[in-house]
Amino acid sequence: MLIRLLLRQFEPAVGCITMNGIALPELRTKYREFFDTAQKEGGIYVDDSGDGFKMMTVKLAQELGLVGTSKAELDKMRPGMNRNIIFLKPTPAGDAFEVVARHEGIINPKRGTHEVELYIPQEQVRGVGRGVPTFQELAKLGVHARHLAGEKGTVLALLSQHPILAKRTPLGSQITPGDIRDLLAGATMKDGTNLLKAWDDVWAKDPKVGVVDDVNFLSSSFYTDRSYRKATRETLVVGTREALTTSLLGPGKDTLTAAGQALYAQFMKNTALSGAANGQIIFRSSFTGEDRPGKSGAGQYESYVDRKVANDLLGKDVVDDHFAKLKAVVASKDKASIAKARTAHDSFMGPARVMAAIGVMESAWMPEPVENNVAEQFFLKHIGPTCLVQACLDPDISGVMISRDLASGARNKVTFQLVKGFGGGVDGGKATEGVIGHNGSSVTMTDGIADAAGSKVVVGGIEVSDKDMAVLRTLVLETEKFFHDTIEPGKGYAVDMEVARQDGEWFIVQARVILTDR
Repeated sequence: MLIRLLLRQFEPAVGCITMNGIALPELRTKYREFFDTAQKEGGIYVDDSGDGFKMMTVKLAQELGLVGTSKAELDKMRPGMNRNIIFLKPTPAGDAFEVVARHEGIINPKRGTHEVELYIPQEQVRGVGRGVPTFQELAKLGVHARHLAGEKGTVLALLSQHPILAKRTPLGSQITPGDIRDLLAGATMKDGTNLLKAWDDVWAKDPKVGVVDDVNFLSSSFYTDRSYRKATRETLVVGTREALTTSLLGPGKDTLTAAGQALYAQFMKNTALSGAANGQIIFRSSFTGEDRPGKSGAGQYESYVDRKVANDLLGKDVVDDHFAKLKAVVASKDKASIAKARTAHDSFMGPARVMAAIGVMESAWMPEPVENNVAEQFFLKHIGPTCLVQACLDPDISGVMISRDLASGARNKVTFQLVKGFGGGVDGGKATEGVIGHNGSSVTMTDGIADAAGSKVVVGGIEVSDKDMAVLRTLVLETEKFFHDTIEPGKGYAVDMEVARQDGEWFIVQARVILTDR
């Protein structure tokens, strides 16, 4: 059964997810518990056809008489659209794309079909690849950077060079598929197996079909045998974490090995990271199967803020004290002292930052992405991990923007959800919501309480001026235009964006296509 993703991911770049007061770690635990139970009980039954919303395991739905037990009955209730899936790779010159494979993902023949284009990971494109390239280097490749940075990283890299949006896009770097394959090749699992070989053997040594390819993948053990798939992904999640940790971190996990130091030096050469204002860096998944039109990976892969990882490795009190000292030195505005303090800070945070990168890589084999991609009939061999590295923002307000009026489908109007501080309140129901038009804002919800079509935007007691909202609308519509002109030429898609306001300026945290019904 296809598992419909119910939780909107709002990444730690601007906070953590909450739902009804449940923090992200607990929410993930509850989600996975339900996911595991559903695997044993036939999948998940979802009914959102009326005003209410029901979600339960298929077994319970059958016991309640909500769905039959035949395959025909079960196929009718599978959510989602049919997909014509096209996998692309760059031409030898790296200036065009060529089709590697086409797959049809048929959910229900009576439903419509979306065409989904995905970009196969590459070790390099036009000489760019290994060495953790910066946004500036990736942007030179245009949309061909998708093979190295996934959709999230590519979009941000291109926005960072846009004549208007550049100053609104925090700079970063990308740990690419080539970088990751090198890291896997240099690591050994506890049983002596090379880690890269273990990843590759999933597709080279399938018990049922042998070599898994574009023709037979749906017949493979990995796609047909749930127990085999579960055992395989669990082995690789644990094995990846253990092998990379041993390869890159010292025995106490508070130092880096030579390999760890080499990786760390590659992404810290970017001054946008070594000079992060608040000393915090986020490591974000940007897999090649995430955030494409008709193919969302939201919430399935992991992202980590270095400070939170450091808390687990070194103890929260130790980390808080270290950050307090850095903040005091930065406040002194003495350049020599600040440079020395940042160097010491980067050394202190090295192990946590490398561990965060490991966490993103291992999430390739976590249950959510694996089971969703199998259910939706995407060939996982063609979907690879990349890791986006950016400085963290420290916003007073953050939120989600859609470049259309979702109620009417009108263009040139922007639907918004804003929360105070980090982004956790968006899913928790405490957002201020409304639409920004040419003549100002129309507010329908303030801090989670219905507002009778007011015009004043107040977020957690902070009033946002008409001028600020107008700037936000301009940024969103300019981003939509950039998608139409460059990222998805001529498609006219609406855009879903995550934004954050820091020091009175709006920043773009993420931007992606959203398929609307209007």
